[in-house]
Amino acid sequence: MISVNGDEGARFVDCACDAHCMIDDYSLEASSKGGTNLKVTFNLLGATDRAQVGKSMSQLFPLDGGGISKTWDLIEAARIVPRGTNRKQAMNFDETLLKGRQVCAKIHLERGQTLGADGKYYDDPGKPEYARIGFNALGDVYDQKFAAAPKDPNFLALWPPLPGQSAAPAVGQAAAGQAAPPQSQQPKTAAPAPQQAPPQQGLPLSGPPSGDVSMNW
Repeated sequence: MISVNGDEGARFVDCACDAHCMIDDYSLEASSKGGTNLKVTFNLLGATDRAQVGKSMSQLFPLDGGGISKTWDLIEAARIVPRGTNRKQAMNFDETLLKGRQVCAKIHLERGQTLGADGKYYDDPGKPEYARIGFNALGDVYDQKFAAAPKDPNFLALWPPLPGQSAAPAVGQAAAGQAAPPQSQQPKTAAPAPQQAPPQQGLPLSGPPSGDVSMNW
């Protein structure tokens, strides 16, 4: 006789929250419009919804075309480029630096969409909701707009503040009543040192178009 554990379901983010995240992985994927997307997987280290800690989510960040401001938000929040970098000009960045970087994100849920006969996308009630990061929803771990987001102190110790940033977030996991991440979430290696100058070689990132458009992935 054998036993089987209960099915806990997929460990994907399934609730809107503000979160302390680590970039766990990345890959390059061709977009349906002939461009290139950077697919990034985030692992949640802390969250306003404690049930999301230890879960993950993935999102596509375009390297050209509409929605590109999300990609600039990502590389700025992850300290790949310095804050205030001119976004109107194309540049290269080293995507290999992303893995292990820490950021904060405001995560919401979006319904899967279907292409209508008029060529527009509409929410499809028959499709599940997915975790998404919107525009202006990523930031440095020490940004004041994410001061209330619970953060894992063990990982935070590996990601020191930049000059001029507060040495500690206003609210941590203990103050927010968040449970500590499971042992599997404890840091094993130090995160890469923050970069202060934009690299000159790597993935090409174009400047934004005249206006951002919604992306349907």
